[in-house]
Amino acid sequence: MRPARSLRLAAAAATLVLAGCSPEPSVPPGLVTPDEIHAFYVAHPALFESRRLYSLREIVVESPGAVIADIESHVAQSRSLQEVESWLAERGVAFETTSVTHAAEDVPLGILNRFAAMKAGDLAVMATPERAAVWELVAASDAPLTEEEARSVIEQYLAGHRRAPAHYART
Repeated sequence: MRPARSLRLAAAAATLVLAGCSPEPSVPPGLVTPDEIHAFYVAHPALFESRRLYSLREIVVESPGAVIADIESHVAQSRSLQEVESWLAERGVAFETTSVTHAAEDVPLGILNRFAAMKAGDLAVMATPERAAVWELVAASDAPLTEEEARSVIEQYLAGHRRAPAHYART
């Protein structure tokens, strides 16, 4: 299973936990220990203990690499998403702006700690050679999960990662 898919599945399971439903146990007993679950919980506070829901304005740009490479440096100098939109429009770059709300588990792990540190009005960017996403935090609300609430999600996630290398070896 690809890591991005694993995170989406974990996010879906977390949604079930928040709704008061337990996902069906699919992890064989003993595959993941309570100590491993605790260690993962403690190591990822932005996903669990300090979890937040993020209301954002988001720009998505799919463009040639030269523009994408410049976006990160321009966002670092910008004070608002509107400045980034103007900069892109001046260069004739196509982009789409939307308003979105993401739970912590919906945010790529590579940028989650940045989101956790953001205050309203702050900008963040994540770029690959083909596309970029720029976010402006509108508001954030606390939505922590206790270790007990997160236990089955963590267990499934860790177990999935244990099985992944064997799966890739077969394909």
